[in-house]
Amino acid sequence: TADDDAVRVTIIDDGVAFDPLTAPPPPLDVPAEERPIGGLGIHFIRTVMDSVTYARKDGKNVLSMEKKRPASP
Repeated sequence: TADDDAVRVTIIDDGVAFDPLTAPPPPLDVPAEERPIGGLGIHFIRTVMDSVTYARKDGKNVLSMEKKRPASP
């Protein structure tokens, strides 16, 4: 959803319980070719979004994200 203040996205899946907010940060001080594959999507979400929450509800993963819109000039 989007309004004048923010854009909000909620992703719901019925996969294995996984709280991405508890995942360790990727080792960005290591060259890319030496890092394990994966984990940058979670890092990107944490870095770009203003608010991220996770919940396990009714056997589903619910990840909600919010990015505030800049104020109009």
